[in-house]
Amino acid sequence: MKKFLKHVFLFFAPVAVLLVACEWALRCIPNDANFRETQLQKHKQTITTLILGDSHPYFGINPEYINQQTFNLAAVSETPDLTAEVLKHEINRLPKLKTLVVGLSYFSLYESLNAGSETWRLRHYNIYRSMQVGKFPQNHLEIASFSMLQNIDRLLSYYAHNKSEVTCNAFGAGVTYRDFDAKRLRETAVIAAKRHTFDLQSADVGLQRTTQRKALQNIVSLAAKHNIKVVFVLLPAMDTYRELIPLEQKQEMLQVVQQLQKINTQLQFLDFSADPRFVPHDFYDADHLNASGAQKMSSILAAWLAN
Repeated sequence: MKKFLKHVFLFFAPVAVLLVACEWALRCIPNDANFRETQLQKHKQTITTLILGDSHPYFGINPEYINQQTFNLAAVSETPDLTAEVLKHEINRLPKLKTLVVGLSYFSLYESLNAGSETWRLRHYNIYRSMQVGKFPQNHLEIASFSMLQNIDRLLSYYAHNKSEVTCNAFGAGVTYRDFDAKRLRETAVIAAKRHTFDLQSADVGLQRTTQRKALQNIVSLAAKHNIKVVFVLLPAMDTYRELIPLEQKQEMLQVVQQLQKINTQLQFLDFSADPRFVPHDFYDADHLNASGAQKMSSILAAWLAN
């Protein structure tokens, strides 16, 4: 038996060492999470305005055009339950935080990153920001978040070609959605609207509705305890996309915000979804602003915050 166990150990030990080495090497690749954590640590004593939410504010609000004391911590596919956890994690280490800008979307109430097809994104919260989100151990590992072939490709991209995974600027805003493409605008309107339309009668959606409503309430309540002003923002989207989103979803989002405003009269809501100042050339796809659109949106928001 001892001989058998020895052989087993000799077989698995090199494999374990290789896996640990791969995990370490993957964690050393610069990405949005570790880059933004470094920037946040560097500027945490001066940040007065924090941007949170999903990919819409991540790509659509660039603090570079607001002021040096604004930082964007929004993330692709982030849902309100995670945004609430991020705020809870960050609020005590940002002593000068005065304003919280939270991006909302027509689908914010109906899904959670914790239960979706993109749970691999949870590793960024756990590994690089020392949070505890997600239900499974693989949410804490780089190597378990992608297939082996994908991880090999990531390692080669960085270590052989010096290509990092950072897609944001020093202010935390996403900067890869740069250009305008008319064909892409047309095609993504239907695709995105379909992805963002939910069966409001289903049990799963009902459960998420309860979870996300509570998360938004928690965001407002926690901010109020720290005397932080909260601004919910609905960012611009192409009319070809907006018209395909069910009216019931739009109405429910507005109702939830109005209910929260009754509880906290300081809560502000800015709806830029159909703002005529935004034209097709301001969009990367049907529901995301490109770089020039983000500059315009950020300048508008900066003026509003200043007043």
